[in-house]
Amino acid sequence: MELRSIADLEKLIANPGRKYREQYAHTYAIDALRTLAASDVLPEDIRVLVQRVYDLHEKASDPFLGMDLPTTE
Repeated sequence: MELRSIADLEKLIANPGRKYREQYAHTYAIDALRTLAASDVLPEDIRVLVQRVYDLHEKASDPFLGMDLPTTE
């Protein structure tokens, strides 16, 4: 498993004044979840839960969620 996301989060903690720190923290944490969900280091049942959390986050973060946009057909 790649530990880069964890190291990036630790760097953000060491530099609390970094511009856009909260957004970077969010991105790094989601990257870590994605990596865990795709890895083989977790038991299957836990990996499936991590994948589900990641998928739900992606859907909940969709800026168009709940919009009834017209389709062109």
